[in-house]
Amino acid sequence: MSFRLTDENNTSTKVFTIGSTIFIQGRGLRPSTLYDFHLSSKSTEGATTLLARYSTDGHGVMPATPLIPYAGVFKHDETYPRSDAGAHVKTLGRTFVIRAEAQEKAGGDFENLNFAVMPRNSERWIFSCDVNGHSQTGIEQGNGPISIGLRNFPAGCVRVSLVPRQLEWRAGDPIEPVATRQGAICRRVFYHDGSAERIVKLADSDEIPAGSYQFVARSFPLGWSEAGEAALLAGDVVSDRQFASLVIRLPFKKRFGYDNGIVLHQAAARWSVSNAL
Repeated sequence: MSFRLTDENNTSTKVFTIGSTIFIQGRGLRPSTLYDFHLSSKSTEGATTLLARYSTDGHGVMPATPLIPYAGVFKHDETYPRSDAGAHVKTLGRTFVIRAEAQEKAGGDFENLNFAVMPRNSERWIFSCDVNGHSQTGIEQGNGPISIGLRNFPAGCVRVSLVPRQLEWRAGDPIEPVATRQGAICRRVFYHDGSAERIVKLADSDEIPAGSYQFVARSFPLGWSEAGEAALLAGDVVSDRQFASLVIRLPFKKRFGYDNGIVLHQAAARWSVSNAL
């Protein structure tokens, strides 16, 4: 039995930066078997959280599968995201344990994997947030502004674009900002004073079509000749190179077109509850 934790580049590691996604993969496992993955902290005795339950294939292989998105932004016993600054303070130096265990426990088939979540002390980072700096990965259309948090950007000009979600961004890929309902490009250029953290409003959510999005930020000095380059440069910062950073949802009423309420079928109601937990 052999599991390993990897980052979004499929690199095996035991140290992840705040806001990154932690993947689990394994080989030499029981074929077609369900495995539970529980999270605990070495500084908290007895408290564990069931993260996921995944199955191996017929050859006992589990391909790289997301296990913890936005590591360190959501504490394992909290449901509301903390601000970026709060996540750095509370996560600094902490070590966590993931216990991988087959549901068929005969033979003690389990493995413990340790990892640490560290702050991004110097790495530039951009993330979706609300006006208070709390991570915001989803919002209902018309339910508030779309803001971005900048961390560790140098003083100078910054260009931020809201783009449709793309898998595996590479240098040279075209940057195609989404258009607002009025046909304007959802992009903002502003001067940054060099502060370690900054929150900037990008647009109102009712201006943007429902969908899955990411952010691309470019930092440049005044007069830089490549500031308007439409393709991704090596130094550009992408909010996430694998997953959506922000999902804008249609309001429930608008989605189903009802006026005076809607009665869910019992099975649909059970599905809604189970998927909300």
